[in-house]
Amino acid sequence: MLTRRQLRIKVMQCIYALIQSKEESLDKQQKFLKESIANSFSLFLLNMSLLRELHNRVSNLLQYESEKYLESAPSEYPQADRLAQNRLLSRIASNTELETEIKKRKLNHWYLHQDYVKIVYTNLIESENGILTFPFTIRNQFTAALSTIEAGYNMRTKLLNFQRQYFSDMRSEAARSKTKAIVFGDSKDASKAWHLAEIMERHKIRIHELAGNSTIQGKQFKQGNSYVVPMDQKNYRLIKAMFEKRTTFTDSLFYDISAWTFPLAFNVDYAEVSSLSNGGAVIEKLEKPQGAVINKSAYAYLFEWHEYYTPKALHKIVQKGLRAKVAKSPFTLNDVSYDYGTIMIPVQNQKLDTDALYTFLQEVAQESQIKITGVNTGITRGIDLGSNDFDPVKKQKVAILVGNGIRAYDAGEIWHLFDTRYDMKITKIDMKYFRSVDLSSYTDIIIPSTWGSSGLSKSAAEKLKNWVKQGGTLIGYRSVANWLNSNELMKLKFKKDSLVAKDIAYDEKNEYLGAQVTGGAIFEAKIDR
Repeated sequence: MLTRRQLRIKVMQCIYALIQSKEESLDKQQKFLKESIANSFSLFLLNMSLLRELHNRVSNLLQYESEKYLESAPSEYPQADRLAQNRLLSRIASNTELETEIKKRKLNHWYLHQDYVKIVYTNLIESENGILTFPFTIRNQFTAALSTIEAGYNMRTKLLNFQRQYFSDMRSEAARSKTKAIVFGDSKDASKAWHLAEIMERHKIRIHELAGNSTIQGKQFKQGNSYVVPMDQKNYRLIKAMFEKRTTFTDSLFYDISAWTFPLAFNVDYAEVSSLSNGGAVIEKLEKPQGAVINKSAYAYLFEWHEYYTPKALHKIVQKGLRAKVAKSPFTLNDVSYDYGTIMIPVQNQKLDTDALYTFLQEVAQESQIKITGVNTGITRGIDLGSNDFDPVKKQKVAILVGNGIRAYDAGEIWHLFDTRYDMKITKIDMKYFRSVDLSSYTDIIIPSTWGSSGLSKSAAEKLKNWVKQGGTLIGYRSVANWLNSNELMKLKFKKDSLVAKDIAYDEKNEYLGAQVTGGAIFEAKIDR
């Protein structure tokens, strides 16, 4: 729970933030304090729920043990009963008030992170160095913390000199570099570029507005959708690392991943320029892109499928029970070109009248940070708005597989995208229950990356095949491609490493295998448009 010390820290954080922001109103800091207290309580509940999940795991292991055919066989989990009989764990696991509060705050997510539960269990029971006790772990951490403080004190002069020299060298590098600024953005998507700019602002990197629409190195940059980053600033090396595109490496072993090129990860254009001439005013406070409805219409509304938050907008429209259609070909209307996938919302025969529809779409545009354009004719250059070249959009019901065998990182990333960014609620189907789940109500099923046998059996493949034949859309992620191919849901060809190890000593095995892996690679690809 929250202690007095934690409350003091939270209050000091609010006071410091208030002084730094130079705002006179206390409302924002009061709101932050209340949210911090609520989050601290949620963290406490999350830790309690981990202990509950640990007790559940032990109980399941003992249940499995009791179902052995040979009672005389040695136990695979000799220490499990110690945790099962632990009075504190038992009381936490059986506490109904705790269970109610966890459900109320939707914090029961440990089934998505069974790897962590397993690690905690293993460390509590026995490590490779013998039984690991909780007091020993605390003493070990405390000793390491004290030694770190002592080392920092003894090396303070060396560390401060190193820091001073680091920033001095960085300034010299920036002055010598031919690249004086970086321009980045997306001519059709303001939100993606804004999210990248948001990260840079968080790291105290100075950014400028784009002075005007520009074409640089064959790439189009639109004012309002693009930003300019000067290189001559304190975080020069951080900026360089964020935008560096490296395709060759002196060493093939990586501690983490090899690709940190942010503009490629955000799928925005960028260009290195030799001057700051494209830069406009310095952005003192980064503002979100503003969505709006342009022109009230009695005929139809249009928006393209280029903006990052268009899925959020379409989901809100369809969930409202409104009719929407998608264009199968490009067209031009009122001298504006519309691309494949443009969404049209007819005004007539809707559950909302003309005024109510306009008001609702204004709310959608503002929340989703997109532009929606009202048009008063269906006659275009290309496909007409009333033609069969527009297909109706159906309400989607999406499910994602989670649990044993599903990589929790990938499942969590996908879930976050839908739930937090797109405000779309998706169903999480645990692999334990997949066999008994009726899939007929789902329009889309996502299988994140898997590990081990993953629980995706032949019967699961047949079940998904039949569901796809009925019109369902199956989306596989990363390693699932192998499973889709082996179960004949797709026909794929894989490139295999033909490298054969020669004259490699046994103790060099791990380094050799590690050299064949490039973590986090970004691939250049050509699409058919």
